[in-house]
Amino acid sequence: MLTEQQLQERKSGIGGSDLHHVFNEKPYGCARKLWYDKTSQEPDYPDVGKDIFDRGHRLEPIVADLYAEKHPENNIILTAPMVDDKYSWAKGNTDRGVIFEDETVGIFEAKTVGREMYFKFIKEGISAGYILQLQYYLWLANLNRGAYGILWADGWKFIDFEVERDDELIATIISACERFWKQVENGPPPDRLELKDKRCQGCEFRHTCQGTALIDSISEEGEEVPVMTELDGLMADFVEFGEIESEAKAQKDACSSKMKKIIGDLPVVDCTGYRIHYKTQESRQVKTPVLKKKYPEIYEECSSISVSRPFKPYSK
Repeated sequence: MLTEQQLQERKSGIGGSDLHHVFNEKPYGCARKLWYDKTSQEPDYPDVGKDIFDRGHRLEPIVADLYAEKHPENNIILTAPMVDDKYSWAKGNTDRGVIFEDETVGIFEAKTVGREMYFKFIKEGISAGYILQLQYYLWLANLNRGAYGILWADGWKFIDFEVERDDELIATIISACERFWKQVENGPPPDRLELKDKRCQGCEFRHTCQGTALIDSISEEGEEVPVMTELDGLMADFVEFGEIESEAKAQKDACSSKMKKIIGDLPVVDCTGYRIHYKTQESRQVKTPVLKKKYPEIYEECSSISVSRPFKPYSK
C-alpha cells in the first residue's frame, strides 16, 4: 500500500495511472474526478477502488516473476521514479523495466485484472488506459519498446505481449496533459459527466460534483427518509456482489455465443456430461398497447393489478 508521502507526491503531477482519467476513458476514467484529487478536495465517500489498486501493487512481483519464467531470455529490472525536465507535471513510476534479448531496454507493466476484463482483453485487446500509460512511460524514459504482463489471479491465467513506441499518440498525450494541468493550477474544473453516467454512481466525489442531482432524480417528495447506518456494511457487500454477478453474466453470455456459433444449425448436440438443445421455437405474444387501444373492454376484463416491492439502491 502506498504511504501518505507517496500519495501526496502523486498529487503533485500526472502519473501513468492518471491517463485514463485525463482522457475520460471508460469504464472508470473521469477528468473531473482526477481534478478533485489533484486539487486536494476532500472526498464525500470512501474510494471503493482503493483495495483493487492495492491488490495490483502487491501482485506486481508475482506478475514480473511469471513473465521472467516465460521469457528467460529477457531480464526484469527495478526502476526509479521519473520526472521530466520540461514539464513539471510529468512524473511516472513504472512497475519494472525489462532488458530484452537484443540488449534494448524497455518498460514492463504488470497488470492484475478480474475474469471479465481478462477475457475482454483476449477478445478485443487491452484497454485504452493501459495503452496510454505505457506510451506515457516510454516518452518519459525516452525508450522505444515495452511489454505487458497481465494476470487473472483467481483463474491463474497469464498473458503478455510487446508494444512499440507511438510518437503520434505520445504527442496527443502531452497535449491533453498540458491542458488538464492548466485546469489544476488555474481552473476551471473539467466538465462533469452526464448525470446518468454509471461512473458517477460509485465516485467518491459524486456529491461535490453533482450536488443533490443524483438523489433528487429519485427523491420522495414530502417524505422524510430515515437514515440507517447499520445498512452500510451490507450495502458495500451488495455492490461488490453485483459487480461479481455482472462479470459472471458477461462470461456466461460469451460462452453461450461461442457454443451457438459452433453448433450452427444443429438442433441437438452432446458434449461430455451434457446434452444441448438449440431448436427453433415459435411463440405468440399479445401486443398489449394494441389490445388496450382497440379492445379496451377486453383488456380490462383480462388484465389484473399486481403488487410488488422492488429493491432499488441509488447512489447519492
